[in-house]
Amino acid sequence: MTGEPLLDVRDLVVTYAGDAGDAGDAGGAGDVRAVDGVSFAVHAGETVALVGESGCGKTSVAWALMRVMAPAARVGAGSSVTFDGADLFALEERAMRDLRGRKIAMIFQEPASALNPVMKVGAQVAEVALLHGERSKRAAWDKAVAMLDRTGIADAARRAHQYPHELSGGMRQRVLIAMALMMRPALVIADEPTSALDVTVQAQILDLLRDLQRETGMAVLFITHDFGVVAELCSRAIVMRAGKIVEDAPVDEIFHAPKDPYTAELLRAVPRLAADR
Repeated sequence: MTGEPLLDVRDLVVTYAGDAGDAGDAGGAGDVRAVDGVSFAVHAGETVALVGESGCGKTSVAWALMRVMAPAARVGAGSSVTFDGADLFALEERAMRDLRGRKIAMIFQEPASALNPVMKVGAQVAEVALLHGERSKRAAWDKAVAMLDRTGIADAARRAHQYPHELSGGMRQRVLIAMALMMRPALVIADEPTSALDVTVQAQILDLLRDLQRETGMAVLFITHDFGVVAELCSRAIVMRAGKIVEDAPVDEIFHAPKDPYTAELLRAVPRLAADR
């Protein structure tokens, strides 16, 4: 793509002290460099996969972009992340909080831990609007119900009054998507949002994300270990291994002519998928 990227990541380094790395990406004795000089860009409206095995550093990239890292995590000197012209690492926390949810949003992997178990799901979606300028609780609630309905939750007005444990896994994931899209952000970071769902529900969620992306024009950074998801949803794939990017190319090129041996090795684990593209 041409023009200035919406998100521009340059030489990103994330280090964890001791055993404090997140379960997905780091851990062990001594300091761990979970992300090691990662650079990539995402343009407006683009759907990009950040793909690799568990432990490769992709979740640490997402947390660094959102500035929600663990206390023992550190961003290395020289790391740069620019979003829509703003240097994210230079923003004061108040400015970052305003940006987070309004212009950049994240869909987490585990709705069971991401949702407040003692708060009605409609209130949790409405809270996003209230945090970003909506002064009327009634208006925020109505917007939340409308968004729950838009994300495919049947009888949304009734479901909005329920608690997370009263919903299925697929519906809880739709609540997280509703929260992420409440303010129609320019960029959504989706961290393995379908990995805990069965195949049928996973397909429904991917269809929903594709439809919403077309409707809103948002860019999506989709973090996954599943090349099936990459084939289904993304136009470009960035392959990570051991904290580094080993390949960044259009999805068709990744599937038909991977340049890095590691990418080819990952694709050999899904031979029918690779053959079908």
